Amino acid sequence: MGIGWMILIFFGGLLVFFFLLGKLTWGTGADLVDWDPSGRQQAKMDLEAQDSADLLEITNRRRRAAGLQELGEHDVIHEIARKRRGEKPGDVPPATPQDLRDDPDW
Repeated sequence: MGIGWMILIFFGGLLVFFFLLGKLTWGTGADLVDWDPSGRQQAKMDLEAQDSADLLEITNRRRRAAGLQELGEHDVIHEIARKRRGEKPGDVPPATPQDLRDDPDW
């Protein structure tokens, strides 16, 4: 078996691999490369924002029923930033929103 046949088999196998990869993956090629000219990405972001607002409303409803103070969006952002910095629950939160913009992990 010559080197020519080995090259042909290699590129043929590569072609079959990419063909099967395209057929066996979900969605379209545009989904694989995250290309979205129709604005579906903006719709996804809008749904995520609405989901976050709904979850915050449900959390506040439970907190009101338990007699606790409601959380605002700002409080949730501070809590996430605090957890990313690895601080404990008793640690002092950042004083201003500017602290979050200065945080390299944010």
